[in-house]
Amino acid sequence: MKKERTIITQELCDHVKILLAGGATAQKAAEITKTGHATISRIKAAGFDAEVYRKKQAERTEKGKKTAEDQLKGQMQMDLQQAEEHKAEMSDQTKLMRFQAGQVDKLIMQMNFISDKLEKLNDTMSMVLRAIRKD
Repeated sequence: MKKERTIITQELCDHVKILLAGGATAQKAAEITKTGHATISRIKAAGFDAEVYRKKQAERTEKGKKTAEDQLKGQMQMDLQQAEEHKAEMSDQTKLMRFQAGQVDKLIMQMNFISDKLEKLNDTMSMVLRAIRKD
């Protein structure tokens, strides 16, 4: 028992437009018009115009037929990436810039390490001073 397809007319498109404008959800509009949720969404995407809907639907089915023809029965479809071409060697300037960036990263890491040590030293000195003041 397959559900019979609904023929999309301009009247149906206008009915859907009124339902959605009145605050009905797409699911509720689908129940009222006895169509599917996806049909309501496609009518809305077509600007509530039956001719535009038919054109888009024809494009969708044509695209589906093309992919079905390209694929053999039982064959899985895979999205393959293009193989990367051999990259040209980097110029001397690029190598130098990468080297300098690496050195700056190392310098920043050392500065963070020193900053942490100075903060710990400052905390320790503050604790010692508090202990001396209490005595």
